[in-house]
Amino acid sequence: MTTKTVNMQDLVNARFEVWNLAMDRVNSGNKLFASGAIMRDAEYDEKAKMTGEQQVPFINELPGEDVGIQEGQTIPVNSLGSATTRSVTLSRAYSFGQTDLVRAATGRDPLSLAANYLGEKWGKFYQASALATLSGLFNDADDQGTQTVMQQEHSLDLTSASTSAGKRYTRHAVIDAAGKLGDNEDKLSIFVCHSAVERFLRKNEKLDEYVDEKNNIRFTLFEGRFVVTDDSLPKIAADTYVSYLMAPGALRFGQFSPKHSIETERNAREDGGKDTIVTRSQHIIHPNGCAWTGDFAGSQPNNDELAGFGAFTRKFDAKNVPIVRLIAKTA
Repeated sequence: MTTKTVNMQDLVNARFEVWNLAMDRVNSGNKLFASGAIMRDAEYDEKAKMTGEQQVPFINELPGEDVGIQEGQTIPVNSLGSATTRSVTLSRAYSFGQTDLVRAATGRDPLSLAANYLGEKWGKFYQASALATLSGLFNDADDQGTQTVMQQEHSLDLTSASTSAGKRYTRHAVIDAAGKLGDNEDKLSIFVCHSAVERFLRKNEKLDEYVDEKNNIRFTLFEGRFVVTDDSLPKIAADTYVSYLMAPGALRFGQFSPKHSIETERNAREDGGKDTIVTRSQHIIHPNGCAWTGDFAGSQPNNDELAGFGAFTRKFDAKNVPIVRLIAKTA
């Protein structure tokens, strides 16, 4: 078998092609993107060109009711109001050595390998930020433990149920959680859970499994909902896990490739000569219908700060924020 090495000059010459291919890999190979839970938004692409916090305008729902037409009466005019929410841009970087690629390049096209490698890594980074954002969205209780809007209206915690069976993940638990959105529950077509939850449901409930051969992704449907598994979801205690029900586009994504989104660096004096590839992404992952209200110590928040107390506040009506949290047990 032939071992192909990555020629750094080839990578430099094709760096924009490699970066674009890597971003395509993110969109097709990452489950949160593939499910539609994270959706690319041109407006957030524009916002991502700027660092720090951004104002995002939105149009309020039309107020008022219809009126009966009466002779001699003027029909009242309902004004279409507008408001703003706030998002925050994440500026992140990732670098790795050429030897990392050489080690994996046996029998493969090196530039395609570089794109796959970067797409997989950045997909994981984006997903980690998305899950931190979801944690921050529900981390809105005050210091005394008083629940606020997202915990009251968008969360179902079964751990205090009176029976062991009532505390567990079941189809009934998922149906009850979806009911938090009332007659909009059918929009919650994505179920994001820990792999332990998926295995528990696979053993005890009916899951339908499919394979997307084009993108080489196995996916599962539960009660007609696309199942996304990620083991970085919170495990609160033994056998107690946090899951989310979401609609397509519940998280908006905007991405801007900085001028030096991918570049190479060579240190001739280290280890007989060491080549490093540096990549950068400037992006926004924002819960639709909510505003960033958190704090951060540096120039932009890290994932712990995205997940922090008061990081996000709901701005839209409850039914128009299609994210619900479910906390239950697997035993």
